[in-house]
Amino acid sequence: MQVIAIGNLTVGGTGKTPVVEKFARELRDQGRNVAILSRGYRSKPAPFHQVLLRKVLLRDDTTPPASSRMANPCCSIRKWPETSRTCWPRTSKTSSCWWTRTGVKSGRYAIEKFGCDTLLLDDGFQYWKLRGRRQDIVLVDRQQPFGNERLLPRGTLREPPSHLARASVVFITKSNGNSEELRRRIAALNPTAGIIECVHHPLYLEDVFTAQRSGLDVLKGRKLASLSGIAQPESFRGKLVHLGAELVYGQAFADHHRFTQQEILNVINRSRSARPR
Repeated sequence: MQVIAIGNLTVGGTGKTPVVEKFARELRDQGRNVAILSRGYRSKPAPFHQVLLRKVLLRDDTTPPASSRMANPCCSIRKWPETSRTCWPRTSKTSSCWWTRTGVKSGRYAIEKFGCDTLLLDDGFQYWKLRGRRQDIVLVDRQQPFGNERLLPRGTLREPPSHLARASVVFITKSNGNSEELRRRIAALNPTAGIIECVHHPLYLEDVFTAQRSGLDVLKGRKLASLSGIAQPESFRGKLVHLGAELVYGQAFADHHRFTQQEILNVINRSRSARPR
């Protein structure tokens, strides 16, 4: 059993999503049967009275872990289904990527029920209950590698930079090719880990209704409103401006925010009001 944990030392914003997607796709293409285990966002635990009753009666929890099958194993993570305790995968010979909540129970279920041979832990650097032949991939944002160097709650670090010593490989994300100083610091903390620099850049625009793709040149000279639910929205807005767009309105929500229809309508109406006549 291969266990690959992809995580970071800081809270959010290092670009784990595209890296997890890339690993899942590559492993699937190499014939691995992959289960993607994630912490999940805003998922609801079982009611306290049910948990208490199971403990009093010494009953095992037979409820399968929250899980869902990817509609397309190669699709973007933003298209993956939300966590649901009532949505369960069916066995399939054509799909080999699965998504479920982080945990020993989830991993065991993926192995026993669906024959998974690779567990990919999304945001799993701090999760040590799953061992196996474990590889730890740690992402470090070149722009803010260790935040203000302080641990939570005074800073954004989950654990000290010295804990990079546990990493098998370190990815420097959002790199511009000028990361020598950061590379030296990482090498000093972990002389044996491989260091890989990643460049993040947009590839195309995709219509959310038709999935039709367009080139980035269509943004040039256009008046736009931006809406985001990511950890560092300023990088998203900055990229739009860099591509030639004129931002007339922008609104940023918390990382992994679940948008409501009313929130989207509010942004549309406010952007129309802010648009120059």
